[in-house]
Amino acid sequence: MKRMTYFLIMLVVLQPSCGKSREDAEQARNLAQMEANGIVKIKVDERGDIFLNNKLASLDAVSQELARIKGINGVAWYYRGSPNSAAEASGMLIVEKIAEYKLPVKVCFGDEPCKKDFE
Repeated sequence: MKRMTYFLIMLVVLQPSCGKSREDAEQARNLAQMEANGIVKIKVDERGDIFLNNKLASLDAVSQELARIKGINGVAWYYRGSPNSAAEASGMLIVEKIAEYKLPVKVCFGDEPCKKDFE
């Protein structure tokens, strides 16, 4: 009986964490599906220049691409390597555009491992 009580207590304690793992797994599957639909990579360099899929771009070009990605249920990847004010100003414009289109976004800053995805 003592073992059964212990087992039931452990089951109750572990159940919320199991639900969380399922939620995390579902979110990961959803993100993978969106990435399979399409990814737009946006990078802001230390001078504040904006790159769209590794090519120098204007804010209007970024906006058009975000609209296209929204239409195919894709995802935006955003990278900003520098904390300086020029990069921050351009970066805020990009973040506002991503929010405007309500796109899911993968964010990478500085020297994080995901930086290689933007080179």
